[in-house]
Amino acid sequence: MVNKLVLMIFFMLFLFDLRGNNLNSKQKQDSIIEIDIEVQHQYFDNIVSELKTLSLPDLTIVYSNDSTIKITFIPIFKSIQLKNILRNTNISFLDTYKTEELGKSSVFSVFWEHGIEKIESNDSHVVDFAISDTTAINNSLKKKDIIKNLPSDLVFVWCNTLKKDTVALFLINKNKTKYKINEKNFTKLSIEKNIANIAVEFDKDWKPTKWEKRANYIVNFKLDNYGTKLFYNLTKNNIGNRIAFSLNNKMISVPQINSTIEKGEVTMSLTGKQDLKELFKELLFSRYNRQKVQIKGIEYK
Repeated sequence: MVNKLVLMIFFMLFLFDLRGNNLNSKQKQDSIIEIDIEVQHQYFDNIVSELKTLSLPDLTIVYSNDSTIKITFIPIFKSIQLKNILRNTNISFLDTYKTEELGKSSVFSVFWEHGIEKIESNDSHVVDFAISDTTAINNSLKKKDIIKNLPSDLVFVWCNTLKKDTVALFLINKNKTKYKINEKNFTKLSIEKNIANIAVEFDKDWKPTKWEKRANYIVNFKLDNYGTKLFYNLTKNNIGNRIAFSLNNKMISVPQINSTIEKGEVTMSLTGKQDLKELFKELLFSRYNRQKVQIKGIEYK
């Protein structure tokens, strides 16, 4: 143990679980993603040129002015597109800490201050908090007396949830990689839209009291034989556990493994447009910082 802790805060896509799936889905072939992009003027030509080299299916580019463009494409990517989109992309799954591994650390006093009397789960999901509490919690988690007895490789990560005005806090081991996927191991990736009845309000026992129809997005991907074998072993040995999904060394989500995935066909859920925006920001523009390229809007049509 050393008295240093890295605090990482992300409001990004939250994959609720990893599960096997038949990729012969009913996704419409004419469904498109439409993205409004704002680019710093000096990088405009380079970014437009790079977009054209990605071979996105049915790509169209509409110029709004000298700093903004609108692009549309079909969100079904096969070998040639995946090779372009995922080139130089670091895709890995990291291990997590369980709450019991923190022992009697004073970190729990931070949670108690915000109305969490008991940590029910014994996995890496600490608990869900109101978004309005996150700034105060983040500040508390940086205090030396709170973090002095915590592992130096422990990372706190916030992820979106489907519950209204709520985010989830997770415990990640940033230095322990359980599985790394090479871009060559992907043979297909697609995104589709789904409308579902989502529980948005709960009683004190966390039983749903209110439901709403909301759009979420499904990411399907298929792996080659080598990737399938690795993913099979990963899921077989970690059923019921959570692992952290990292893209380009950026923590994206903390899915729970619910079953062994044998055929290399995987389905993951995104909670909304912001999650979709962050996904494509990373896939299409990871080489540029947010000052150079910003996704101003995104639609699935």
